[in-house]
Amino acid sequence: MEYNCIYFCNKIQTVEQGEMMGLTTFQLKWVTGLICLAIFFVACNKQMIVPDCKPPAWFFESAGRDGIKTGVGEGANLDEATASAMSEIAGQISIWVSSRSMILAERNGLTSESRFKHQVELESMHRLKNAKRLNMAVCGSRYYVKYSVDLRPPAVVMADALMVEYPGQNILFTGSPAIIGSPFADALRRVMPDQRVELSKNIQIRVPLSLSYTDGIWSVHAGRISLPVSDISDLVDLSGYVTGDVKLGLCDKTGSPRPLLLKTGDQVFFSVPGGEGFYSIFNIYADGRVSVIAANQSIKPESTIFPDPTGRCVLQASTINPHSSSVDVYLLVVSSSMQDMSAFSALHEDGRTVSGDDSFSAHVLAGWLDGIRQKQVAMLKTRTEPR
Repeated sequence: MEYNCIYFCNKIQTVEQGEMMGLTTFQLKWVTGLICLAIFFVACNKQMIVPDCKPPAWFFESAGRDGIKTGVGEGANLDEATASAMSEIAGQISIWVSSRSMILAERNGLTSESRFKHQVELESMHRLKNAKRLNMAVCGSRYYVKYSVDLRPPAVVMADALMVEYPGQNILFTGSPAIIGSPFADALRRVMPDQRVELSKNIQIRVPLSLSYTDGIWSVHAGRISLPVSDISDLVDLSGYVTGDVKLGLCDKTGSPRPLLLKTGDQVFFSVPGGEGFYSIFNIYADGRVSVIAANQSIKPESTIFPDPTGRCVLQASTINPHSSSVDVYLLVVSSSMQDMSAFSALHEDGRTVSGDDSFSAHVLAGWLDGIRQKQVAMLKTRTEPR
């Protein structure tokens, strides 16, 4: 390649130096030299490319344990290698979740194949967002990566991290009662018997337990430890706020009670007890979204129906996924004064479900309830089935 460069440079120099584009002899020599230098670097760079070599040893090693899946990928660049590893893991998750669903189906004949598919897709989508890169290597022109995802229950994963972070210490979880009193927090205490995690005054360390929603992902936090989760149904328990004599009922437009099992498209009305003050009704979706159905409505002395059957506002039952049922929680909050509702999304006038990151505010609702000292709260759960 060196001889080719010299030959090419000599060939250029045979051009009439004083006549080329009006350049002087000195300028022409500079131009010719720069061209030769560029060609030399291109030729040398081609010769310096390291030939492909063997993948690293860890590329062929199996890793992880029960509930933890790993995948390796190879590609011409990092994105291509990562996509290959994610594809391998997604296949393992689908098989793993399908197997679990089939076992559930044997115990419950009402479980449908569409639910299997939905569960597989849901698990794969969220689990892959939680993937961790274990190794990466560049060998020649090839990239190699290894990723892992943890399929164990979130409480088990969090408990393992807490035992490493606070070895042998008693832990008192602090935060909103809706979160520290949730089934998730209870599971943490059961999984960590050696740590003696307990709610008592005789403690050594206080660990705040909280939730956040960022970039489409829910995360649970215990001190400095954070864990992405795909479902918060066990992470927020609003039943602890139920207090007082108020009752929220489901009824038809005549005020007659109706079953709590609904079908998509059914019209929904609420029976609100009479009294004094103001009432608000919240709808908490299974995925953590919150919508305000009624905000700071004046309570009438007698029982009323919301929304007014003679008005335009219509509430219709719906599901998050068109192929699976949904569980909705409705919360009636009665207070002596009007409350600030700016932190929550209001239900659309046409009854469409709220959307957008701002509507994922189940944890905000818990904090909001903590801030109201004098209140009465009633809760109602319904299940909506697709037609």
